[in-house]
Amino acid sequence: SGCLHFLSIEKEQILFSEKITTVDNNIHEEKIFRSIIVISDRLNEDQCQLLLLLSTGSLMRITHLNFKELLQAVAIGDIPKLSRIKDSIRMLSYDISQYVKQPLCMTYQPMLEPSYLLVIGGKGDEPLCVLEIPSEDTYDVVHSVPSSFFGGNSIWKCHFVDHNLVLVLHSDKSLSFWACSSLNFFMMKLCQEFKVENFFCSNNSSKIYNSSLNRGPKQNDTQKLFILANENEKHFIHVLSMPFLSKMYSVLTSSSTCIVDMTGNKENIFFVEGQSLSDDNNLPTMRVKSIRESLPSQRFSYLLHKGRYQEALDFAHLYEFSDEEIQLVYMVKADWLLGKAIASEANSNHSPDIPENLFNSLIDTLGNIKSNADIVRICSNSGLSNVDHVYKLLIYARNRSRSTQSKLCDWVIRIVKDMEERDDWPTNALHLVTLINDIGESLLTTNLTGKSPLDYTNMLSFGMQHTSTDTDKTSVKTNFKEIQELAIYLAELDKLYKAYNCKMKFEELKKATPKSTIFHLLENTKAAELIPSVVNNSIRKYMADYGVSDDKVFAEYIKEWLDRISYNSLPGALWETKAVAIVNVIRSDQYIIEATMEIMRHAGLPWSDDVKILVEKAMTIDHPKKIEIENEYRLTEVKEICQKYGIDSFNISDIYQAERTLLRICHADVFFETKLLDAKK
Repeated sequence: SGCLHFLSIEKEQILFSEKITTVDNNIHEEKIFRSIIVISDRLNEDQCQLLLLLSTGSLMRITHLNFKELLQAVAIGDIPKLSRIKDSIRMLSYDISQYVKQPLCMTYQPMLEPSYLLVIGGKGDEPLCVLEIPSEDTYDVVHSVPSSFFGGNSIWKCHFVDHNLVLVLHSDKSLSFWACSSLNFFMMKLCQEFKVENFFCSNNSSKIYNSSLNRGPKQNDTQKLFILANENEKHFIHVLSMPFLSKMYSVLTSSSTCIVDMTGNKENIFFVEGQSLSDDNNLPTMRVKSIRESLPSQRFSYLLHKGRYQEALDFAHLYEFSDEEIQLVYMVKADWLLGKAIASEANSNHSPDIPENLFNSLIDTLGNIKSNADIVRICSNSGLSNVDHVYKLLIYARNRSRSTQSKLCDWVIRIVKDMEERDDWPTNALHLVTLINDIGESLLTTNLTGKSPLDYTNMLSFGMQHTSTDTDKTSVKTNFKEIQELAIYLAELDKLYKAYNCKMKFEELKKATPKSTIFHLLENTKAAELIPSVVNNSIRKYMADYGVSDDKVFAEYIKEWLDRISYNSLPGALWETKAVAIVNVIRSDQYIIEATMEIMRHAGLPWSDDVKILVEKAMTIDHPKKIEIENEYRLTEVKEICQKYGIDSFNISDIYQAERTLLRICHADVFFETKLLDAKK
């Protein structure tokens, strides 16, 4: 009809229409609009222009289009605003029939603002023409190529693949590259071994992977060329990497296939494929496919991602995937079922529970997994909160592992260590180990002779054939000894956390003593202001419960801690305030003196106010080592004075060095009163 319609997809209606040209259908039977290009304004992102290529030999430019305002007017139903937007649109028409008599295609490339190059292809004496459009109202013909250069062929399609290179499809179904540099053309023919029906260039974001069934490495993220080709009546889509046109892979398609240019979708390359089910070549079915989904490895990953596990299995068998790939289906499904089980427990109104069919489906899926190591991994990291459910999984894993009872302890210990990083540690671990320990004790007190296989299973016989009651009891007792010790350790950890707010790892507790536990509590109290509350609320209570009678442990901690830390590389405030806070909670004068002397030996010069106050307080205590503190205090004062005057070393017993030091102080360039006071000290 020669009309251009502006549609609202959301409202499913025509907003307004513009009559572009008048067509006599009796004379002109071809479609009017051959190509349309939307060009954004590089200076104003809200505005754009349209280029319309008409088969009548006209090039239409529609400018001053503001899609943002247009969408806003549509959203609120502002009809007057829509009318103003329509009235502001400007349309220009250029007659290009003298260059390209019957235009069929066009492509453009931006140049310096606001101009751009426009390449137009079609039929006629000059089927390829390059225009430069420098402004709104004019255009210049840069170059045109006569049909003789193409052997009389016309141009069906053209596309800029970069700022200089144009890809051209000819009417003889051949493909060629044209370079436009320096306003001179040169041509290179491509893909001469087959006929090209159509092509499509993707930008460098169509993430397509290697088609190897074992999921090889991802290809470089480069521009790709998709060619729809006819080879001996067989149709393929060939995928080539740019710029060297190396073939990556090919897809066999039907004879009725069309590549779809999805401008906004760079993840997948789509094509429409017709399937004929009758001899008259009708097309009763149409399929929209993706190149990525046509790859076996990608399709397999897609089915797993969507949770279509049976389809994934069928697909893997069809393409003869490796056993590792098939096992992956069962493992992914098992993880998915565990996720559903965890969600079911969380959504239960009362006690955590799992529907019986869900749990049975999980067990059936685990039965298809061949690796016992994977079974142990899945069951031991189930994330379930119900102890009975965890117990059932442990029973299953234990029956599958077919190892000796002596390995059970190592397995449970590994599970316990994994639980250290989870919530409710160590309470959940204690419940689990207590349950396993109770099962072991039941084996010690139950007559194992004359039992059916079902009885042995119910008593957690772990797949072992019992032939002697005494031998069985001895073996079970030996193997469960470590489980019993583990239960004791976990009970102690639970007590430490609940009674004394002391969090400790399992391996730390195995080596712990009352002294090291107190050290652990002090070590994990980073803020000095929290020391008094931690000592009074936790450490003193722990000392009373575990028979630590005096405060010597605090002085020992300060000595061990200060010897260990890199205090010389840290500002004094980062450790001195904490050390002073610990001394302030010591009740014994003897250990106050010992701890203070330790701090004095490690404190840098000049002393901080906290250290000075601590030392001055210690000098008021009547103790045999009081004189040592006073002497150290005076010596520190002398060292600080020497440091002030740039004297790095000073031997207090060397009288001659003392005289030289006094002379140096007296001759220093400072106030006289200051020099006199420092010299007297």
